[in-house]
Amino acid sequence: MNELPACVVRYIDAYNAFDVQAMVGCLTHDIHFVNRSGTDVAMETQGIDAFRDLAAQGAAVFSQRRQRVMNAIVAPGHATVEIDYQATVAVDLPNGWTAGQVISLRGVSLFTLRDDRIAVLIDIA
Repeated sequence: MNELPACVVRYIDAYNAFDVQAMVGCLTHDIHFVNRSGTDVAMETQGIDAFRDLAAQGAAVFSQRRQRVMNAIVAPGHATVEIDYQATVAVDLPNGWTAGQVISLRGVSLFTLRDDRIAVLIDIA
C-alpha cells in the first residue's frame, strides 16, 4: 500500500473520531463532495459550509463508525483508497435502517488534493 498524504490520514482519523471541525480543517474552502451509490449520486455538496452541515448531520446518525483503509493508490495530487466501513445506526432513518443496526460496506474514496488539502472527495459504495 502506498503511503497516504497526511491530509487524507488526518481526515479519516477525524471522521472516525466524529470530529467535524478537524474534518473540515483538512478541506479547501471550495470542497466538492460527491457520495455515489453504484452509478447513482446519493448526495453532492459544493463549498466548505455545505460540507460542514452534511458532516454534522452524518455524525448525528451513527453511534459508532469506522473507516479502515484496506488499500491505496497514491499519485501526485490524488489518492484512491479502498475503505472497509462499519457503523452502528443511532436513530431510525427513512431509508429503513434502524437504531442499533450495524452497517458494513466496502467502498472507494477518491481524493483530489490541492495545497495539502482535500479539494474533491468522491465516496463510492
